[in-house]
Amino acid sequence: MKLNIKMWETPTNIEEKGVIFIIHGMGEYYKRYESMGTYLSNHGYSVAMIDHKGHGTNIKSLDELGLVEDNFKDSIDEIQLAIEEVRIMKHGIPLYILGHSMGSFMAQIILENGIKNNGVILSGSVRPFKFTIKLAYLLANLLLKFRNKRSYIFDKLVFGLNNVKFKGNSKFRWLTRDEESVEEFEKDPLCGCIPYTSYYRGLFYMIGKTIERGDKEKNLNTPMYIFSGGDDPVGEYGIGTKRLYKFYKKLGYKDMEVKIYSKGRHEMLNEINKEEVYLDLIDWLDRRT
Repeated sequence: MKLNIKMWETPTNIEEKGVIFIIHGMGEYYKRYESMGTYLSNHGYSVAMIDHKGHGTNIKSLDELGLVEDNFKDSIDEIQLAIEEVRIMKHGIPLYILGHSMGSFMAQIILENGIKNNGVILSGSVRPFKFTIKLAYLLANLLLKFRNKRSYIFDKLVFGLNNVKFKGNSKFRWLTRDEESVEEFEKDPLCGCIPYTSYYRGLFYMIGKTIERGDKEKNLNTPMYIFSGGDDPVGEYGIGTKRLYKFYKKLGYKDMEVKIYSKGRHEMLNEINKEEVYLDLIDWLDRRT
């Protein structure tokens, strides 16, 4: 299988300390990580990622954007193959997995699958309540009995209240306070589409997998760093993110840190204080590399 791996390589005059494999979120692709990739690679950490199926450059036509019909099985398989390919390419230097938003659920599944890594970083994540996710999954399955189409119903249910706290007219202002970044997102035809019902079913399936205890206790020595914005509606304004941290802490994970950035929104990696976020991440990495 030919994988289109996007790389931000550490310059030859800088010592390469490690590599970060990014698992991107919903309705986005590698271009949302250009700033981070450039910054981290210039500070000793190469960055790699692929676009998931149904996202970004991993489509044949715009009709396939937001179309996933297998509960993201192929996407996770491709990510795991890409991680292994990067590991071989980098000759065993420390490899970290960073999952943002939906990608944070994928990262947790991949960790439980036993993919070798030196640490996991979860950005813009949350631990929802089991009942809510089970109900959403059942509803998605019910709707799929009739037709698989772009789901304005789930778009409203999942994201409809995300902007209530923020002034302005931009649909995606809940992503970041950086208005230029929001404008770039909204103008990009490969960002922010309305996904199909089967996509949402897959999203709820993956979240459901992360909620279960499963085999997560076999990775208690894996370092984990969780960060989010204090005004991130996905993370329930910090409450759901802290609940995620407490879940892994209670399981017995030994090396854990959580950071909530005051007034930050969902995409801390694209926030107005993103350089602070990058430096905090580099500090966390340096202490484990």
